[in-house]
Amino acid sequence: MERAQAAKRKIVFDLFSAIIRDTPVDTGRLAGNWQTTSGAPATGEIPRRGRSLAMAAIEKGIRPMDVTTYLSNNLPYAEVVEYGLYPDPVQRGTWVKGKPHGHYEVRSVAGYSKKAPAGMVRRNVVRFQEIAEKAGIAVKNI
Repeated sequence: MERAQAAKRKIVFDLFSAIIRDTPVDTGRLAGNWQTTSGAPATGEIPRRGRSLAMAAIEKGIRPMDVTTYLSNNLPYAEVVEYGLYPDPVQRGTWVKGKPHGHYEVRSVAGYSKKAPAGMVRRNVVRFQEIAEKAGIAVKNI
């Protein structure tokens, strides 16, 4: 049982970390809002920004084998980034501060984020078998 629990911890940590790493960062709000919970998915937003704090919280959220561990992001635009629902064509883009003047930068193409065109979650779910095998678990027929 200890070996199975260690494998679960590694797979969950590696999968959730990969999703957070693949999350595009403009202000850090989307990456920081990934929440690891047990028993039920998170239902609200949190004020955390940046990947490092979200990744640090993964380890605390993983529970024993018989309890489901969830990764949730409840920001309204998480779905837009994941599924490429940006306006096409882009209206203005994202405001970027700069010297001497700021400017708008287009960060999507054909409705998809340039940084995560295949989504953050979908891309890593496809890689699940690879992540499990790196943890030493043979996964078949998923």
